Amino acid sequence: FDKGFQNANQQYSIQYYGSGKDASSKLLVEWTNQHGCGGNPKLDCNIVMQYMCMNNGTDADYPHNRGIKAADVTKNKLYMRDGTGRNTQNYKEPGRGGERNDVFLYRMKRLENNVNRRRGLHETLWWYDQCRYREANGGLFRADQNLGSNKIGYTSASRTRQNRRGTRRGFECPEERDYFPYWVPTYQTENVDEESQEQDSKGE
Repeated sequence: FDKGFQNANQQYSIQYYGSGKDASSKLLVEWTNQHGCGGNPKLDCNIVMQYMCMNNGTDADYPHNRGIKAADVTKNKLYMRDGTGRNTQNYKEPGRGGERNDVFLYRMKRLENNVNRRRGLHETLWWYDQCRYREANGGLFRADQNLGSNKIGYTSASRTRQNRRGTRRGFECPEERDYFPYWVPTYQTENVDEESQEQDSKGE
């Protein structure tokens, strides 16, 4: 595959769909399953689509300059967008043994002020930081993977069987990404494919 362009003018402009005032919009979605699904009584699966929404407002609501003004800093850290570049947002994890409240707030404020407007932003900085603090669900199947511990001293939700080293991709929480349903309130909205559920109930 060709590498993605760093120049926004050379990138494909994604079309966003939203419900209209008088009629709802429709979006055609196609996918290929990584594993078998349906047509075999030994298979059991559901297709669950997750999506995120926010009030887009108008073009004037989005950051449009270097982000020096306080209002632009706020917009940079809150507004969902695809990034012009391919790099992920910056993050500094808590120190060993955790941190005092004042140290925590200072660290988060500095990180918020450095959210890069040219980089993608979906989940928030606060969501990922909670993930780093939240202890991993010990009831999940880990196979032979040793997930290790973070600097705080325990295995957090940022490490999973599929991501044992805790590699960060944006501000998504690996445990929430890899397991469904998740047991913590999330930004995601679920849409379960009713046909796949019907097939499962019939054993088809």
